[in-house]
Amino acid sequence: MFLARIDKLYLDKIGNFILEKGISSKNPKASNKNDAVMEIATIKLPPCLYNPQNAIVTLMDNRRYT
Repeated sequence: MFLARIDKLYLDKIGNFILEKGISSKNPKASNKNDAVMEIATIKLPPCLYNPQNAIVTLMDNRRYT
């Protein structure tokens, strides 16, 4: 059985991208944000993902981030 998942894309202080995979479930929840990294995007993967265009990518508004 295929289940939905919510992943997060982060950027750390050094400039490395970190993809944090969520837990697959019928009602997925996003993980908690770590203060040491900047959140770039949320990626929602629906169940039975046959076509990559069906993934929903939401970019975060990081203006004036210091």
